[in-house]
Amino acid sequence: MIVLAISGRFAPGPGGKFVAPGPSGLLYIDRLKFPEYFAGDVPASEAAILAAVQRPVAPAIFGDKMGAPAWKSIKSCYQISEDDKMIPPELEKKFASRMNAHTISLAASHASLVSRPKEIAELILAAARS
Repeated sequence: MIVLAISGRFAPGPGGKFVAPGPSGLLYIDRLKFPEYFAGDVPASEAAILAAVQRPVAPAIFGDKMGAPAWKSIKSCYQISEDDKMIPPELEKKFASRMNAHTISLAASHASLVSRPKEIAELILAAARS
Protein backbone atom coordinates (compact mmCIF):
# COMPACT_ATOMS: atom_id res chain seq x y z
CA MET A 1 0.00 0.00 0.00
CA ILE A 2 2.81 2.39 0.84
CA VAL A 3 4.45 2.09 -2.60
CA LEU A 4 1.15 2.81 -4.35
CA ALA A 5 0.32 5.65 -1.97
CA ILE A 6 3.64 7.38 -2.55
CA SER A 7 3.96 6.54 -6.23
CA GLY A 8 0.43 7.79 -6.90
CA ARG A 9 1.76 11.31 -6.45
CA PHE A 10 4.13 10.89 -9.41
CA ALA A 11 3.56 10.25 -13.09
CA PRO A 12 4.26 6.59 -13.83
CA GLY A 13 7.46 5.60 -15.59
CA PRO A 14 6.92 5.22 -19.34
CA GLY A 15 7.92 1.55 -19.21
CA GLY A 16 5.03 0.69 -16.91
CA LYS A 17 2.65 0.45 -19.85
CA PHE A 18 4.63 -2.57 -21.07
CA VAL A 19 4.18 -4.58 -17.86
CA ALA A 20 1.41 -7.16 -18.15
CA PRO A 21 0.38 -10.46 -16.60
CA GLY A 22 1.58 -13.68 -18.14
CA PRO A 23 -0.41 -16.93 -18.22
CA SER A 24 0.06 -17.47 -14.48
CA GLY A 25 -1.03 -13.96 -13.57
CA LEU A 26 2.51 -12.87 -12.67
CA LEU A 27 3.80 -9.66 -14.23
CA TYR A 28 6.36 -9.48 -17.02
CA ILE A 29 7.83 -6.67 -19.08
CA ASP A 30 7.15 -7.10 -22.80
CA ARG A 31 10.29 -8.78 -24.17
CA LEU A 32 10.41 -6.50 -27.20
CA LYS A 33 10.19 -3.35 -25.05
CA PHE A 34 12.41 -4.61 -22.24
CA PRO A 35 15.74 -3.47 -23.76
CA GLU A 36 14.55 0.10 -24.30
CA TYR A 37 12.59 0.62 -21.11
CA PHE A 38 14.34 -1.58 -18.55
CA ALA A 39 17.91 -1.81 -19.81
CA GLY A 40 18.46 1.17 -22.09
CA ASP A 41 22.16 1.46 -21.27
CA VAL A 42 22.98 -2.23 -21.61
CA PRO A 43 24.33 -3.65 -24.90
CA ALA A 44 21.40 -4.82 -27.06
CA SER A 45 22.46 -8.48 -27.08
CA GLU A 46 22.75 -8.53 -23.30
CA ALA A 47 19.44 -6.69 -22.84
CA ALA A 48 17.74 -9.29 -25.07
CA ILE A 49 19.06 -12.05 -22.82
CA LEU A 50 17.85 -10.20 -19.73
CA ALA A 51 14.42 -9.86 -21.36
CA ALA A 52 14.30 -13.58 -22.14
CA VAL A 53 15.23 -14.70 -18.63
CA GLN A 54 13.41 -12.04 -16.62
CA ARG A 55 11.77 -13.23 -13.42
CA PRO A 56 8.11 -12.22 -13.06
CA VAL A 57 6.70 -10.48 -10.01
CA ALA A 58 3.37 -10.87 -8.27
CA PRO A 59 1.04 -7.90 -8.65
CA ALA A 60 0.66 -7.86 -4.85
CA ILE A 61 4.16 -6.41 -4.40
CA PHE A 62 2.80 -3.04 -5.47
CA GLY A 63 0.08 -2.89 -2.86
CA ASP A 64 0.54 -5.35 0.00
CA LYS A 65 1.23 -3.88 3.41
CA MET A 66 4.54 -5.03 4.81
CA GLY A 67 5.91 -5.14 8.32
CA ALA A 68 8.13 -2.44 9.78
CA PRO A 69 10.61 -1.29 7.13
CA ALA A 70 14.24 -1.99 7.97
CA TRP A 71 15.28 1.53 6.94
CA LYS A 72 13.51 2.89 10.02
CA SER A 73 16.00 1.15 12.31
CA ILE A 74 19.21 0.71 10.30
CA LYS A 75 21.32 2.94 8.10
CA SER A 76 20.33 2.69 4.48
CA CYS A 77 21.88 3.31 1.09
CA TYR A 78 20.02 4.06 -2.11
CA GLN A 79 21.07 4.34 -5.73
CA ILE A 80 19.01 6.57 -7.99
CA SER A 81 18.93 5.73 -11.69
CA GLU A 82 18.62 9.08 -13.44
CA ASP A 83 17.63 7.44 -16.76
CA ASP A 84 15.17 4.96 -15.26
CA LYS A 85 12.08 4.45 -17.45
CA MET A 86 10.39 2.03 -15.03
CA ILE A 87 10.46 4.02 -11.78
CA PRO A 88 10.52 7.79 -12.18
CA PRO A 89 13.82 9.16 -10.83
CA GLU A 90 11.88 11.79 -8.84
CA LEU A 91 10.08 8.95 -7.06
CA GLU A 92 13.40 7.22 -6.38
CA LYS A 93 14.63 10.49 -4.85
CA LYS A 94 11.52 10.63 -2.67
CA PHE A 95 12.13 7.08 -1.46
CA ALA A 96 15.78 7.85 -0.67
CA SER A 97 14.88 11.05 1.15
CA ARG A 98 12.19 9.34 3.19
CA MET A 99 14.72 6.69 4.21
CA ASN A 100 17.32 9.34 5.03
CA ALA A 101 19.60 7.11 2.99
CA HIS A 102 23.17 7.66 1.89
CA THR A 103 22.42 8.21 -1.79
CA ILE A 104 24.31 8.06 -5.04
CA SER A 105 22.88 9.07 -8.37
CA LEU A 106 23.96 7.42 -11.61
CA ALA A 107 23.23 8.14 -15.25
CA ALA A 108 21.78 4.65 -15.58
CA SER A 109 18.68 2.72 -16.59
CA HIS A 110 16.64 0.53 -14.27
CA ALA A 111 19.26 -2.16 -14.94
CA SER A 112 22.00 -0.22 -13.14
CA LEU A 113 23.29 -3.40 -11.49
CA VAL A 114 24.23 -4.60 -14.96
CA SER A 115 25.25 -1.34 -16.61
CA ARG A 116 27.16 0.20 -13.70
CA PRO A 117 28.46 -2.76 -11.65
CA LYS A 118 31.56 -0.98 -10.33
CA GLU A 119 29.60 1.90 -8.81
CA ILE A 120 26.96 -0.45 -7.39
CA ALA A 121 29.64 -2.68 -5.85
CA GLU A 122 31.30 0.38 -4.29
CA LEU A 123 27.96 1.44 -2.79
CA ILE A 124 27.40 -2.05 -1.35
CA LEU A 125 30.92 -2.15 0.09
CA ALA A 126 30.46 1.30 1.63
CA ALA A 127 27.19 0.15 3.18
CA ALA A 128 28.84 -2.96 4.59
CA ARG A 129 31.58 -0.84 6.16
CA SER A 130 29.18 1.61 7.82
